[in-house]
Amino acid sequence: SFYFEPHFKKLNETLKITTNCLSWKIFQCVRTFFLIAAPRLFTYATSLSDSGRFFRNLFYHNPWVLVDGSFYNLGVSHSHLIMLVCSLLLLFVVSCVQEKGYSIREELDKQNLVFRGLVYFLFLLVLVLFGVYGSGYDASAFIYQQI
Repeated sequence: SFYFEPHFKKLNETLKITTNCLSWKIFQCVRTFFLIAAPRLFTYATSLSDSGRFFRNLFYHNPWVLVDGSFYNLGVSHSHLIMLVCSLLLLFVVSCVQEKGYSIREELDKQNLVFRGLVYFLFLLVLVLFGVYGSGYDASAFIYQQI
């Protein structure tokens, strides 16, 4: 979007668009997706019909898969789902705190060395316990390598 910024500025001035609101932030996310991520579907696919199928599958989903239990048939276990929900909640809380102007990293740097060490150890422990590593880990089975 950096390259298109002058054009978007001119369009904003012409249409008198307010840029300090939630709808503008949502528009920026969608715009960035279409300018950056969507073209990658065309380069990743082996044919034009494959890229169309990839793009269609991004937006057409069965929402009931989250509540009827068939979500687990997609290769996601119950513990993975709990970890995903907890991670998303943590990201949401951190994002809200940062949006209010607080820096978690700066606040953590103000703490005693022992407390910081315990927090870092806890993060490392969570990574090791919930990470997908070990003898059963197969890098070729990574989701981005699958079609």
